[in-house]
Amino acid sequence: MASPSENFASKLTALVVDDDAMTRRIHQMTLSNLGFNITCLKNGKEAVEIHQHGKKFDLILMDKDMPEMNGTEVYFIYITPQFLHLYITIRA
Repeated sequence: MASPSENFASKLTALVVDDDAMTRRIHQMTLSNLGFNITCLKNGKEAVEIHQHGKKFDLILMDKDMPEMNGTEVYFIYITPQFLHLYITIRA
């Protein structure tokens, strides 16, 4: 039988946005082990596009420094509190 934390996490979605493939993979593996449903993207522009198509996430892990559009730009320009429960900036 699954523990209460596993049942809770299996209902959560996470977005991982980072231009470094290894970093994306590490976050993906860690969150998968916790039971999250994960979407991985390469830059902030892709994150904005998926957001504009109505996709919402419970957790977003986003690199601060990326090409095209960085994590700070995405947060302050496009993502509002009504669409976001938690925002974490990752610094390399």
